[in-house]
Order: sequence, then structure tokens, then C-alpha cells
Amino acid sequence: MASNELEKTVRLFLSQHGEERLHGRHVAAIHTLCRLNASGFSVRDLPAVTQVLEVTLELISKGAAQFLDPACFLVRTLAKPYSKQSSADELKLLGIIGGVLHTLTAVLQPGMPKQLQECTAEMLADFSSAYNNRPELPEALEASSAAAASAAATADLQSARRVYHTHQRLLAKRKVAPAVCALLISVLSHPSESSSGSGCAGASCPASTPSSRPVRGNQAHCNAESSLTAALLSGLANFSYSAELSEQLLQHGIIPAVTKLLQMLMASNSGQEGKLMNRVIELLWNMLELAPHAAEQALSAAAGATSAVPQTQQQIQQIGKQHQVPGSAGEPPWQLSATPAAAADIWVQQSCNASCSNSRPATSVPPVMPHQAAEAAMTAATGRPDSAQATAEHADNCRPCHCAAGDGHASAATQLVEVLGCLFKQQLQITSSKQAKERRNDVLAVLQHLSSIPCCCAAFATASFLPTALAAATTPELQPSSQLVPPGAITSEDADHEMKLLLWGILGNAAAGSGGCLAAVAPALLRALLLVVDESAVHGCFAVGRWNPEQLLAMRKSTWSVLQQLAPLCKPDFCSCGGAKVLVRHISSCYSSNCSAEWAPRSCSSPGGRSQAGGGIAALAATSSPSLQATGFVSGGGGTFSGRLSSSSIEPALRLLQRLVAGDAAMAEALAEQGLVGALLQLLQAPVCGDAAAARQGLLLVLADMCEAGGRGVTSKVRQADGVGLLLKECQDVLDSDATQPSLAGLAALGALWRCVLPSGRSRAQLLALEGMDVLLALLQRGNQYLRPVTLSVLADLLADKRSHPFFLEWHAPATSSNTAAGPDSTSSTSLLSAAAAPARLSAGSAGLAGSLGAPQPPKVNAAQLLIGIWREQDQARGLSGPDGLLANPSRPLAGSGERTKWAVGEVGVAGGYGVLQSGRKAVLQRIAQASCPDLLMDKVYACFAQLDLAGLSNRLAPADAAALAFIRQYLKFRQGEVWQGIAADFEAAGLSPTQEDKLRVVSGIQHSELIAHQVRSEQAALLSAVRQQQLAAEQAGYDAMLAQAAADAQSKIWQKDSVKLTMRERLAAKERKEDMLAHSITSSISAAVAAAPDREKAEL
Repeated sequence: MASNELEKTVRLFLSQHGEERLHGRHVAAIHTLCRLNASGFSVRDLPAVTQVLEVTLELISKGAAQFLDPACFLVRTLAKPYSKQSSADELKLLGIIGGVLHTLTAVLQPGMPKQLQECTAEMLADFSSAYNNRPELPEALEASSAAAASAAATADLQSARRVYHTHQRLLAKRKVAPAVCALLISVLSHPSESSSGSGCAGASCPASTPSSRPVRGNQAHCNAESSLTAALLSGLANFSYSAELSEQLLQHGIIPAVTKLLQMLMASNSGQEGKLMNRVIELLWNMLELAPHAAEQALSAAAGATSAVPQTQQQIQQIGKQHQVPGSAGEPPWQLSATPAAAADIWVQQSCNASCSNSRPATSVPPVMPHQAAEAAMTAATGRPDSAQATAEHADNCRPCHCAAGDGHASAATQLVEVLGCLFKQQLQITSSKQAKERRNDVLAVLQHLSSIPCCCAAFATASFLPTALAAATTPELQPSSQLVPPGAITSEDADHEMKLLLWGILGNAAAGSGGCLAAVAPALLRALLLVVDESAVHGCFAVGRWNPEQLLAMRKSTWSVLQQLAPLCKPDFCSCGGAKVLVRHISSCYSSNCSAEWAPRSCSSPGGRSQAGGGIAALAATSSPSLQATGFVSGGGGTFSGRLSSSSIEPALRLLQRLVAGDAAMAEALAEQGLVGALLQLLQAPVCGDAAAARQGLLLVLADMCEAGGRGVTSKVRQADGVGLLLKECQDVLDSDATQPSLAGLAALGALWRCVLPSGRSRAQLLALEGMDVLLALLQRGNQYLRPVTLSVLADLLADKRSHPFFLEWHAPATSSNTAAGPDSTSSTSLLSAAAAPARLSAGSAGLAGSLGAPQPPKVNAAQLLIGIWREQDQARGLSGPDGLLANPSRPLAGSGERTKWAVGEVGVAGGYGVLQSGRKAVLQRIAQASCPDLLMDKVYACFAQLDLAGLSNRLAPADAAALAFIRQYLKFRQGEVWQGIAADFEAAGLSPTQEDKLRVVSGIQHSELIAHQVRSEQAALLSAVRQQQLAAEQAGYDAMLAQAAADAQSKIWQKDSVKLTMRERLAAKERKEDMLAHSITSSISAAVAAAPDREKAEL
């Protein structure tokens, strides 16, 4: 029935639509069509409906006003879900739906009736949300549907999500979002067409004067304009949940439009501005989150020159320098008296007047002199007169500032930040409304996204809300109250707690991106943040103790993040605020000496068993409270410390320390003077629990950075605190756990040992006394291949001290299956067992049976053979030596044969050889592989041997190892030859001809390298030829012994008559000896036992 009526309607419109006498029939036909399809049109009927809509729009454009209501009726019917004959109709016929969207886009063009545009905007809003079925939280919905819902509900959820994304793609393809954005811009730019400068579309300045209030006679036009704006905003908000649609909106100028709209809404008193504000904030939030790059491009588009910005930034910087937050560096920030609090309040007010001087020029506060600050302090101590009136005046002061949004010389970022800041100040004054607090926090969330965009950071430095934000972020931490913040705005409720976190994030991002904002914000914000993370402030300060454990934990996490941004940028302010002491107290609180009943501190004795001089480390005094333990920053149970390292409490502080001490000697020394070295070393004694391995790695990295930056002063403190033994114990733990696997802990331990111990001669002596050479060589022998580069670096620097040479030469270790010291071509006497050196020995076993074969003793390898084995691996991988053990290419020794026989150790893909790995573990292995630098292994082996007496060492080695050592001795000369070869190749590739002098120098360098290579080859040949002669002689002796044994065996098989003549007495003696031998033999014992068995059984019966 509906299809037949649709065909009649189409024929009627196409045949007689030009005759005005039939317009009544046309209107009736549209109404009939919509009533018959009240539940929605069929997808297959949409082409005909589109024709009817196009003809209707054409008639409306020609002035046929009677078609306006039917057209709206038709659009509202199109807004309903389409009926489908099959479940795939909507996916197969996307082109038909796209045609409808294209036709509706024409309605959004200027000149069309507002009522029809409003219906179209509402239809597009419903279509973009898949008819109010937008999956807002896909992960949560999936989890809930999997747990509680049925399979049918899960299928419906997936179907709804598929329809939603299909609609979003159609809207993006048909460019509907730019059309809606253009209509909104047109509505906001030409309000006089429907209202004479009143209401939410007719004001461009704050509603602080009676002339800007809505006129009662134009109330209908104002409502129509508001309803159209609301419909457009609803559609745009739904569009913003798609990243592609958000990019289209940002590219077509949505930012200036919503900025102006927000300013109008703040100036409106119609009572409907709250919903529209929420829509605008939702739109901005989604666009900034889903399309940050497009948002940055849109915000960086300046409307004109920003000539007033530098002057204002300079004023803020001067105020930040001249008016520091009161309180000495050593005084706890929460113990401020009334006088500092009032002075801080005045400082915040001055920043407000400096950054927003055009807000109220008549009442701007002049610079505060010392006597004026004292008077203000006395006023604060005695009470403030008429606080309600002051709050009312300040609320009037927080009206939206029209200077930024209406000024043509401000960028889009400055305008938006200024308007949002004024909206925040406006909502901050409303302390009794939960909706106002939620809207305030939503505004802050948008501002936080803006503060992370680089081009917006300068806008925050000149924003009028910056002093208010700073006052709200530091009250009541630094001052009990502030004139800029109403009394009920900062409570312990969740909404106010969320506001604190957002404000800290905004100020931290803005300060990190703008120098002017940093100068104004850092002094006060740092003191407030340090107060939150200070362990001793939990009970000593109401501003921190009023939060519950969950809130305090979230605040501290946010605080550490902001401190990591700010502290490295303003280290003097950080130190003047007592930041070093707070960090040391926090790290010390992660460990307690009151835990001996649960565990004993890890011994600082050496791996070989010798105790470390000086005993253990003196325990640092630390206290804790149950509320502090409840925050999770100190792990423990039953109100006492567990003495275990908590990664959640220590990792943020360690990251901050790494950024502070990196390359800063003064900061490293200052932290060391505060006792940080002892606190870090004390934590190394705590056992690892849970995921605290990352925290231990952070401890080692911080120690390494401090020693590298602070130099001798810090390394001496490490030695005095018995840090050498602790760091050596960390390396030993790598061996004890699983040295065959790549490990970040091993790299961190070796790096700390390298930078904290080796620069000091006394520390090196202590390391050698604790058998540190044994640990390093054991790591080199049994450790993973990725630990070799850093281990060789540590060993090379240790061998630079001649006191370490005896330890190196005396070291021996048994060869294992993974040992690489003796290569396949090595014939060293210490690595090969001859037949004469390993006889079959008979020994009595535990059961008393003689004749068991004892296991041969494993061969021993020394330190030089261990390094030569690593060199030989790289040599074979690159093909530098031939099968005969000589240099393969004397003209270019380090080029070898030109083709690698196999990949060098350390360059194999980390995924291979370890099975199926998780993505996180694979990423860690890739990081370790990239940092291992396997191509530098030969350089590091040479650096180790260069510290030794190679002539004397060569006499201790077998000829094959001595031949490899001859190659190592001249490695540096070969590298120089490669440099000259590269220079010659560069000249040839560039087509340049060097001067005669330069050419002779290049040729001389190349020839010198070749001459040394031939000498090395000759030396290797001489050494290996003697080995071959010894091998041939041994082989000949072995064959001669085999022939002699074969001849003896053959002779023994021939019977020979006994020609010896014995007397009768000698024959009887020989017979007795034979009988005695048989009686004591194993066969005789067994026969006797078998024969006695039946008699024993009879006796038992």
C-alpha cells in the first residue's frame, strides 16, 4: 500500500508540480505518504522519497510557503530507522542512503527556512548516533555483555556498533559535517536576520549591562534561533565521536565558531544556556581527543599579529621573580602563619591584574609594597570585612572577558583559552550545584587537552584565568583561603578532588610549554606539589590529611607526573622549596630498619666468601602511619613495615631523580649531601617482591646518573656507604637468577658498577678485594650474549688499573657447554685432553664394588682464552680468517672474504630462539639488542688486551691462541687502514683527485696496513706450523702404538709350548696359589652363595 502511494505521489509531482492549483494535492500527498510510513521508510523506497523531497525543496525555494510544514514532516519521517527486507539491505544500498544525505545537505545552505534547517539538523543528529544507539563505551559493554547478557544481546550490540560506524563513514564521505559547521557559522555571524541583536545569538560582549539582555518583543525569534543552534550543536556533538568527522570540522573553522558561541552563552540569561554549554564542551573535548593534529593546525591559525602578548608575558615573569611565594626553603610549607598566607594571596591577585589587566582597569591593584603586605596580613589575621560582598564583587569580576574573543589581533588558541578560562571562573563561583561542578571539571578537561598542544601554551600565559587557576590549585595547601576562590569551591568531595588533579595537569603542561607561564606558576605550584608527596605532611597538614587514601593515592600519582615536567625546568626553585629533602624523605620512607623479624638485609659479602670491609649499611630511621600505608606508598601488613621494595611508591620518584641529575653536577651533589646515596643503597638491600624489579633497575640507573654527573664527591659517598659490595652483589644476582636470558637488570647493574665504582681508585681496589674480577669474567663466560658489550667495557676500564692484572691472569674457570673460550680450531693443551693425560682410573664406589670408571676432570680456561674465544666468534662470523687460521685478506684484513659466513653474535633477531613471546617481552628484547652494539665487540676485546703485557701473555698461551692474539695486537693498525681505504673510496666516488701530498699520504696508510697484515700472517703461519708438526708427530706415535698392539695381539693367539722346567715343589706351590686365587674370586663367591642357598631355606623351614 505504501509503495503504491509512493508511486502515485512521484507521478503527481513529476507531471503537474508546476501548476499552483495542484499544490493542495501535493501537500496532501506528502502527508499521506508520511502517515503510511510512520515507522520509517523502506531502504528500497528511498530513491523515490528523495525525488519527492527534491521537488518539494524546489517549490519552497520558489516561495511556496505551504510546503514548509510538509517538508518538515517528510524530514522527520526520514529521521526514523529505515525498514529492511533483509538484514543486509542497509549495507548493500549505501549509495541510496548517501543520496538522501546529499539532498539533505542542500537544506543546510543559506536562504532555506530555519524551521526546515532545524528539522534537518535533528535528523542528522539521530542518523549520526545510529538512532540513539551509539556505543559510548565499547570495552565496558563487551565485558558486561559477555558476563551477563545472552548471545543474542551480544549480537545486537555488534550489529548496533556496525550500523553506527557505517553511518559515520557515510557522513564523512558526503561531507555533511562541513555543511552543518558552515550553517552554524552563518547563524552566529548574521543574527540580525532573525533577531535584532538579542539572546544567545545576538550578543558579542558580556551581559554586564542592561542593553545586552534579551528584548521581550523578540523572544520568539530568540527561541527559534536557540532551537536551531541547539539542533546544530546536537548534530555536531554526535559527529565529534568520529575522528574523521572531527578532522573535517576542525578544518572548516569550527573552533572560532564555538568560541564565539560560548561567549554568547555566557552572556545569555535565557535559562537554556546550560545544556548548550554542555554540548559545546562535549564537542571540544571529543575533537581535541580524537583529532589532536588537526586541532593543533586549526588553533595555530592566527587571526592577526599578537603584539600585546610579549609585554604581558614579561610582566608575569617580573611578578614571578619579584614576588616569590613566602616561606623559607627549610620551613615546611604547611606551617605558614597568617602573614605569609595573606602575602601569597596578594601575590596571586597581582598575577591576576598583570595577566588580565583589561578585565577591570578601574580597580586594578597597584604593586604591593612591604608595609602594604603587612597591613594585608593584619587584616587577614583579624578577619575580612563583608566577605559575601567581596565574593559578589569577584563574581562580577569573573564575567567573560570580551577582550580576547572579540579582538581581531588574537589567535584562535588565545581566544578559546580565554573564553574557557572565563567560563571556568564563572562556574567556580557556583559552589552549591553539582551540575556546575561537573561543567567546571569538563571545562578543565578541555583546557588540559589544550595545554598539551604547543601552540596553546603561550595563550595560557596571557589568560585571565591563570591566577584563579593557580589560587585554586594551591589552596589550602599554601594558604587557608583566597579571594579568588570561594570558600565552598574546594572541599574533599570527588568533584573538587578531580578539579585539583585537572588544575595541576593544566598548569604543569602550560608551564612546560611557556617560559612566561613557568615563571609565574612554578614557585607556588612546586611548593604545593611537594607538600602532597611529603610523607611527613600526612598528619602535620590538614590540606593533605583531609583526603581519603584513594584520593591521596590518585593525587600523588598526578603530583609525580607534574613534578617530572616542572622540576627539571626550574631546578633553583625546586631546591629553594626544599624539594631535595622531600625526595630523600620519600625514598627513605620506602624502607624501614624495623623489619629484621621478617627478613635479613642482603649480605654485602663477596661472591667468593670474603666479608666486605666495614660491615653492612647503617639503617636509615623511617617512620610510617597506618593512613600512609593505606595509600599503597609503603607496603606492609598489620601496621608495620614489611621491608620490601614497593614499585608503585618508588618508581615515580626515581624517574624524577633521573631527570633532575642528568648532566647536572650541582644537583647531584646537593642530593648526595641530603643523604640520597645512602637511601638508595639501603633500598638495594630490600628483597624484590612482585613487580619491584623495575624499581630496582631505576635505583641502579639513578645511582649511575648521580655518579656520572657528580663525579668524585658522589662516588666517594657510594664507597663510604659500602655501595661497592652492594653493586657487586647485584651483578652476582644476575648470575644466580638466569644469566642465559637477556636482562635489563643485568645491564642496569653493570652500568651502575661501571660509573659508580671504576672512576675511583679506592673503589677499584675494594672491588678487586671483593673478587669483582671473578664476577665480571663469570658474567662474560656464562652470561647472555647481549651483556657482553657492557661487560667488556667495564673489564677494559678495570684493566686500566695495573693492580687488576694479577687477578685477571690468575682466573680460571671450568669449561661448560656454553663456553666459547676454546674455539673449534684451538689445540691448546689446557683445552684438549690427550689420551695419556686421562687414564682409566679404578676407584672404590660407595657400594664397595671395585672397578668403577671415574669421570674425567673438565678442562680449565683462563681469562685470556675467554676473550680470545669471543674474538674468534666474531672472526668466524665475518670471515676474517681462513680455514687454516691465517688472515683471509691481507690487503684488507677487516673486510675478510667480503661475505659473512653467518650472522655475528648479537645480530640475530631477538624473536628467534626464544619461542613465542609476549609483545612487552619482545619489545624489551629488541631494546636490549639495539643497545648491545655487536659490531663493537672486537673493539672492546682489543681494548681489554691493550691494557695487558701482550708479549708475556703470548708465552702463556697455546700456539693457536697466540696466533689469534697476534691478530688482536695489530687490530688498531688495521682499523686505521680501513679509514684510509674509506677516504680513497670517497675520493673515487665523488670524482675528485686529491693533491699529490694527500694522495701519497693515503697510499702510505693503506700500504702500511697491508705490510703489517703480511707480517701478522707470517707470524701466524710460523706458530701454526709448529702446532701441525706436533700434531703429526703425535699422530705418528699413535699409529705406531696401534701397530705394535696389533702385532702383540696376533702373537698371543699362537700356542707356544712351555719350555720352562719346574721341580715338583715349585709345581705344588703354583697349584696352591691358583686354588687360592679361585677361592677368593667373584665367581667362587657366587658359586658358594648359590650352593648355600638350599641349605639356608631348609633351616628356615
